[in-house]
Amino acid sequence: MTPWIEAFPATAKPIVEEIDHCLGYNLSDVIRDGPGKTLTKTSNAQPAIMATSILILRILEREFGFDTPARIDVTLGHSLGEFAALVAGGYITFDDSLSLVRARARAMEDATRAAIEQHGGEYGMVAVITEPEYLDSLVAAVDRFVRPGGSQGSKAESNYDLPPFQQVSIANVNSKNQIVLSGDVARIKTLVTHLRQFLGHDARDVRLNSDSPFHSPIMRPAVATMRRL
Repeated sequence: MTPWIEAFPATAKPIVEEIDHCLGYNLSDVIRDGPGKTLTKTSNAQPAIMATSILILRILEREFGFDTPARIDVTLGHSLGEFAALVAGGYITFDDSLSLVRARARAMEDATRAAIEQHGGEYGMVAVITEPEYLDSLVAAVDRFVRPGGSQGSKAESNYDLPPFQQVSIANVNSKNQIVLSGDVARIKTLVTHLRQFLGHDARDVRLNSDSPFHSPIMRPAVATMRRL
């Protein structure tokens, strides 16, 4: 965020001040100074990502004359990106979006903390990268391993018959050569091992810097929180 403030202070500084005022703490300091472990906490990372997206949009509008309503017909976003898309489209205010994203992030952290306190384990997300020609077979193989009666064992042992904290889900299909798995990290690692054996090629896995297993059943308690807002 610092380069944007230095390059476009007249536009960026008021927005940064608005971010900190709305959230009730200096998120801008966390973004600028870290430490990284603090910044990557869900309750900091999600507002930071959304706020930076809108900061860049406002710089484009005010410094470069980009006319969003005139030039953009549709705004789209996936998951957290939906909030920036709603602000860009004029459907909700920036302040309301910051408050909603912060509340959503806290609810996600609470859901993860509850799973750890109740069941132990470690939860997160893992990207699995393969060649584009193998992506469809990778997704199909994940489904075979996790669906009821799938290749992991009998119906009683299948993914969907397990408690949410033991389940593994496809969180995202990010691109033509990458998916993201979410859930119990140990089970994800086991699944990736099985996938390599089953597919006959060495798909690469990368642990993502996320402290919560987004888009997994562990997040279900957060749904009730968001519906109340």
